[in-house]
Amino acid sequence: MEYIINPVKWNTSFAVPAEVVDKYLRLAGSVQIKVLLWIMRHSADEKTIDDLSKDIGVSAADCADALTFWTETGILIKSDNLQQINVEPELVKVKEETVAQTAPKVLPEIESIKPTAEQIAARGDESEEIRFLFNEAQLRLGKTIGHDGQSVLLMMHDAYGLPVEVIVTILEYCASVGKTSTSYIAKIGKDWGEREIDTLEKADEVISELKATDEMWNELRLKTGISTPRPTSAQMKYLSLWKNQYGFSMDMIYLAYEESANNIQKISFPYMDKVLQNWSKDGLRTPQDVSKSKQERFNISKASETKTVKKERKKSSYDIDEFLKKNNNAELVYKRKGDND
Repeated sequence: MEYIINPVKWNTSFAVPAEVVDKYLRLAGSVQIKVLLWIMRHSADEKTIDDLSKDIGVSAADCADALTFWTETGILIKSDNLQQINVEPELVKVKEETVAQTAPKVLPEIESIKPTAEQIAARGDESEEIRFLFNEAQLRLGKTIGHDGQSVLLMMHDAYGLPVEVIVTILEYCASVGKTSTSYIAKIGKDWGEREIDTLEKADEVISELKATDEMWNELRLKTGISTPRPTSAQMKYLSLWKNQYGFSMDMIYLAYEESANNIQKISFPYMDKVLQNWSKDGLRTPQDVSKSKQERFNISKASETKTVKKERKKSSYDIDEFLKKNNNAELVYKRKGDND
């Protein structure tokens, strides 16, 4: 490139996160860029939003909107939220890299950073890859995706960092389970972006897990009569936990379902999880193990109850014997009628 920064100007400078340029430069407006640069220049100064408004020549309301944009992308955070990521304010710069490695990745909702129709059109014009993605989405989903659909796909790529081939994998899965709404696709995209499922290998692994969970749900539906065609995201997490972490078969999961139905008269996945968690800790791996354990507990309880009854009977017999003994040994006193008169 024929332009470079004048070396003399590097005497006073400040850092800009690479993510600003890599992900948001094409999406951010001029006011948003001005606000972010000003904030970075004055991050250590005692400044107010009025100072910001005056310095860049933009209304305070527009400045506030721009600040909201950057906080929703995660580039900016409020100073009173620093404790939530375990970083002292004065150590933010020093610990920035460590925080990035340890704090869970949280991405903004697509709705909060949705591009305009003009921005979408510009990205399509400049990128053959994006045009391919839009066309492929319509083929995979069997419908026109429109502005909302294009916004979701573009943000999954530009803001969440998912490659086109990974997004296509998501679309294939959504079409296979009959859930092609933009909100559902966006939800999976956000989850994958936060978990950094950014290669085909990782994507294939996750899809295999999702399909296995779908099969478990269908099997559970057949056994229990559950009418809901698909599990909620929370139920999917439970099913994955029971299968992959606890290592339970569907027979054990169904047995936990029966425990829930019998004890609280409804199906409760948290209740089932507690039951399965206890069985896992006790080393119970099959329905036969559970039945044997229940019988052993019953026998122990029965033996304890029998022992208590015998003890009470013995005590009662002893009390009667003592009573009879005392009365037999007592001196008999005969009284004639009228002796107490």
